[in-house]
Amino acid sequence: MSAAERIDASSATEDDHARAEREAGEMPNAARPTAQGFATIPIGEVADEGPVTWRVRDLWTEEAVGVVAGEPKTYKSFLTAHIGVCVAAGVPVLGTYEVSKGRVLMFNAEDRPAMTRSRMAQMCVAMGLELSALDLRLINVPVLRLDDAAQIASLRATVARERPALLILDPLRDLHTLDENDARAVSGLLMPLRAIQRECHCAVMVVHHMAKLTEVNKRPGQRMRGSGALHGWVDSALYLAKGAGEDVAVHVEHRGAPTPSAFGFAVRRAGMEGHESLTLERTSGVPSKAPGVDLERGLRIIREAPRPISADAFRKAFGNHDDADDTLAKLRAANAVKQVSYQGEDVNGKARTFKGWTVATPGEADGL
Repeated sequence: MSAAERIDASSATEDDHARAEREAGEMPNAARPTAQGFATIPIGEVADEGPVTWRVRDLWTEEAVGVVAGEPKTYKSFLTAHIGVCVAAGVPVLGTYEVSKGRVLMFNAEDRPAMTRSRMAQMCVAMGLELSALDLRLINVPVLRLDDAAQIASLRATVARERPALLILDPLRDLHTLDENDARAVSGLLMPLRAIQRECHCAVMVVHHMAKLTEVNKRPGQRMRGSGALHGWVDSALYLAKGAGEDVAVHVEHRGAPTPSAFGFAVRRAGMEGHESLTLERTSGVPSKAPGVDLERGLRIIREAPRPISADAFRKAFGNHDDADDTLAKLRAANAVKQVSYQGEDVNGKARTFKGWTVATPGEADGL
């Protein structure tokens, strides 16, 4: 070691050394840097995995990381809970898509364990299953943070101990405190989940939200809330959109498998208090959009207006007052538009301050 190197090493603080040791401890052994460098393998010696294998046929490859993403009130948590029950029990998802049975490990940041249990118990009633027989376990902690090194270490240890076939985390926005629009932050957030998937050979399913309604012409994966790094990370994805009534349309995406046609599902409730059943069933065809609510058209009207557009002017341009109000309400709920003040003249030519709607910028359109 040169004199300069010795000086640099001696000037490193104790915190620097502790941080380096901690970060090295977070890496899989094979990924830790050494003086000899990384291991290599001839391409011909890499094992041939053969045809695509499925955790849920056509919907989720066996060890995929990915998202179940959708607009508000599209039953994202219902669908992931249903998938969890089906994988744990070995029964087809939506009565159609065969599963490879295995243990399911789940954390729901929004719902109390008792609420999750109730929902799954109702699903079991509908499918004729015994809740107590399910090989499904909840991570029983009040908070889980993927941006906390100690909690990530605990999550990895838990997955290594439990050896689930499927890990479900719901929803992403409650699992960290980072800026989701920061690609570097998002990549750092997702990297440990990829490591867990590879080390423990399990599928990882993360519930997420759609946002960017200002980009309605883009593919669903590019309209997810936050950085595009999330879309680049996924191996399998289910994108949900509300149709007419209570039906939901599902668009599927895979990195390494053929993409099946979109389909629909509906949630049905039945029974009396204490004996309720909750059924998710596949519907024929792909549900159409709810009548009257046309977000693309509404955004186009607002974007093309020469100045912020009043609610009355928006209704007139839309052509139907009730449909216009419903469309504007949905755009407002998703933070795709914002109301601003602007200067103008009234019918008498006097200067006045008016309020009107304009499209929100990406940074302002947080979504839900």
